[in-house]
Amino acid sequence: MALEKDLSAAHTVQMGLLPKSLPSIEGYEFFADSIPAKSVAGDLYDFIRLEDGRLAFSLGDVYGKGMPAALLMANVQATIRAYSRLNPDPEQCLGRSNNLLFSSTAPDKFITLFYGVLDADKNLFTYTNAGHEEPNLFHRGKPADRLNEGGVPLGVVEDFPFQNAQVEIQKGDVLVFCSDGVHDAVSAEGERFRAERVEAIVSEALSLSAAEIAARVFEEVKTHVADAPQFDDMTLLVMKRSK
Repeated sequence: MALEKDLSAAHTVQMGLLPKSLPSIEGYEFFADSIPAKSVAGDLYDFIRLEDGRLAFSLGDVYGKGMPAALLMANVQATIRAYSRLNPDPEQCLGRSNNLLFSSTAPDKFITLFYGVLDADKNLFTYTNAGHEEPNLFHRGKPADRLNEGGVPLGVVEDFPFQNAQVEIQKGDVLVFCSDGVHDAVSAEGERFRAERVEAIVSEALSLSAAEIAARVFEEVKTHVADAPQFDDMTLLVMKRSK
């Protein structure tokens, strides 16, 4: 009973660390949600309003599950928030975060994390990826772009030289980030949901709102998994330029 109470309290604290509301930026829509596999999770997502009006956001996955992963997740979130306010440039933010985590975490612990900064005035998105599932930028009438610039997970290699990349967000474009718990959701027959299936679902739903696109993905995952147990946290973040 004591352990259950501790886990329940930890779940409440952890959920309180996630953003309490979605960003409000003219011409853009956002949606994010995380479904933990256990009482506490190792996934994270965050939105950070920068002083110059830009928006930084991240989506990450701590290696492991349960309480140890949840504690490390909270540490990672605090680290990213702190360094994003010192210098939000993605390669600088992740470079500093990586060195801190390298020196303060066990060798068998690491974090995959995607971090980007949206300049809504110029419709430019600058990002780097520390070993996370590669997001897709979907366009109407054209193949999706995979955002794959970056490097190794955080906490693995000290002084790793992360590199930035930049993309322009066109009207109607949809950017979708998943944790591997979405792609690796397994049916009772042992079949993975797979990234290609997420891409197909989103490609057919580009006219919908960000929230509706996310709901459609989660609905398809739920149907695929049915009564099979959930083995990993599932996190999904969707950004759409609507104007």
